[in-house]
Amino acid sequence: MIKIAFAGKGGSGKSSISGTFARIVARKDRPVLALDSDPVPGMPFSLGIPVNDSPTPDDVVVEGPANGPRWVLRPGLDAEQFISQHAVIGPDGVRYLQFGNTWGHVSTLQRAQFAWSQVIEEMDPTAWNVVGDLPGGTRQAMFGWAKYANLMAIVVEPTAKSIHVGRRLRNISKANWGPEHVVVIANNERCRTY
Repeated sequence: MIKIAFAGKGGSGKSSISGTFARIVARKDRPVLALDSDPVPGMPFSLGIPVNDSPTPDDVVVEGPANGPRWVLRPGLDAEQFISQHAVIGPDGVRYLQFGNTWGHVSTLQRAQFAWSQVIEEMDPTAWNVVGDLPGGTRQAMFGWAKYANLMAIVVEPTAKSIHVGRRLRNISKANWGPEHVVVIANNERCRTY
């Protein structure tokens, strides 16, 4: 089972590539869970899901214990139950979960972002191939997904800002807590023959 996270600058094509990748894996009869933690959700379009947003319901995430995470899944709801109750199923069988969006209140978005880490920590690692679409930039890749992914795919397009973000994300490969493998995907680049 793979756990791959797609990271990069916003607008670099992460959502399109991650959704397409999830569909390709699912077409090989492998169970795929697509976790979309990008608050500007684009992944469902590439998954072929006929909704543009399906965020974590407000009543699913509650305040955590005093010495634990700030937000947790409500008592009695584990990761597998959360997946079975709230994942949208795409045309290739990909299970899709959207964790928060920019259309809701900021506190709702923060709560949902905590939920994805609990889901990925508690889920059966042998049950799913996990494909993650991260928010643009370096923050969540550096402080969250990197410790869960065994492969980080950095999507870079030929602009100065995108290359700068890609260079910063590349440093994950040097961290002892980072993913096993880091690859760079050049997007929107023309092939030239000479």
